[in-house]
Amino acid sequence: AMNMSVYALNTANGTLAWKSQKVPQMAFKDYWPVVHQGKVIIRPMGFGELIGANPSDAAQTTALAAYDANPGQAGPRTMFVLDEATGQELPAVIHMIANTINGAPAPPCVDRDGNLIVAAPASTEAYKTGWGKLNLATRKIASLLEDGTAAGRGNQDENMAVTCSQNLVLAMHNQEYNAQFNGAFNLDANRWTLIEPGRTNNQLSSNTQGGGANPASIANGIVYHISWHELIARSTQ
Repeated sequence: AMNMSVYALNTANGTLAWKSQKVPQMAFKDYWPVVHQGKVIIRPMGFGELIGANPSDAAQTTALAAYDANPGQAGPRTMFVLDEATGQELPAVIHMIANTINGAPAPPCVDRDGNLIVAAPASTEAYKTGWGKLNLATRKIASLLEDGTAAGRGNQDENMAVTCSQNLVLAMHNQEYNAQFNGAFNLDANRWTLIEPGRTNNQLSSNTQGGGANPASIANGIVYHISWHELIARSTQ
């Protein structure tokens, strides 16, 4: 709710199962919880990074230790984990990217192996953002979705939304006319395939500027995505 608490309801009769403490960030807007492995993952709007730069295991260990020692003072977070049974906040997990034009990226998806797919910094380019596999048990990003090419990495201030289906991770990483980094990552082949726009870049620009990120849906091998589709006539002058 917009009072910054999370409410769990009993599906049998709609009664309140629990109400969380207030989550210390800006607002809940446009996003949804992801429930996985007995945990409720929520993504309020907010700005800040748990850790920047290349996500080495040592750097993640140091960052987690700082949050565990002083959760309220170690810095802002953009993802929170609650206990599914009680609503109590659990220790911080690694999440490394925060700023996008329209607030936080959409919540993670769960891949076939039980990892959370989250936005993460690219291994070699400071301003570029890619995607990584977050292991909830270790609370760390175990690996990045990279294939040695520039695919799957783009501006970190774009709308970033991710959908998981079988062996596929589909990243809708776009908003602006000049910034299209959409792609599909094959978990078996560890390879990105870029999804090119249609006749112009406008055809894949997000139509949700001022709102939330715009994830795709996958059904029967077909990807569905709400796109701009050039509904506005452009002047030639």
